[in-house]
Amino acid sequence: MKIEIDQNISRNFHILKVSSIFMVFFGHFFTQIEIAWVPVAVGLVIFSFSSAYFTAIKYDGEFDLKEFYIKDIRIGIA
Repeated sequence: MKIEIDQNISRNFHILKVSSIFMVFFGHFFTQIEIAWVPVAVGLVIFSFSSAYFTAIKYDGEFDLKEFYIKDIRIGIA
C-alpha cells in the first residue's frame, strides 16, 4: 500500500527547511555571537525530522537496501 504525501504538509516542510537553512547560515556567519548555536541546533533538528518523516512515508515498510544504495551511488556520481 503506497501512502501519498500530503502536499500541504510537504509545502510547510519546504518553508521550514528554507528557514532552517537561514538559521544554520546565521549560526555559521555570526560566530562572534555566543548564543548563535541555538538557531543552528534548531535548523539541524528540522532537517533531521523532515528527512526521517518523508523517508518513512516514501518507503512505508517496502525499503530495499540494495536499491537505496544503487540510487545513492548514482546521485553521488552525477
